[in-house]
Amino acid sequence: MAYLYFDKHGYGEPFVYIHPFKQAAAKHMVDNITPEITHVIIFGSSTLPCCRSWSVIDVCLIGDIDDSVPLTSLRIKGESYDFLKYKSVDEMQRLAKRSIQNVERNILEKGVLIYEQ
Repeated sequence: MAYLYFDKHGYGEPFVYIHPFKQAAAKHMVDNITPEITHVIIFGSSTLPCCRSWSVIDVCLIGDIDDSVPLTSLRIKGESYDFLKYKSVDEMQRLAKRSIQNVERNILEKGVLIYEQ
């Protein structure tokens, strides 16, 4: 179930499913995406009513992303991020089948896709 929020900045979909505290940070990520990244999914508290201004933004990045790809362009000052990186959606789906409760399953079922190449 995705929560629908007030569109604080007028960004439209899919940002209406991100808590207003984190909409600007999510939009900044999409506007500064690097070519290696094929998908960006926001999950965790940034999509829930329990989100606070100091909440960490949980971000799933999919693509050919190694340690040499700088993620600094995706960040905005004053926000904290947790990035999870995967090579493909297939990899995530395979990992999601490991058990009933795992982060990949949570991302696929409850995350908000904000960018897809």
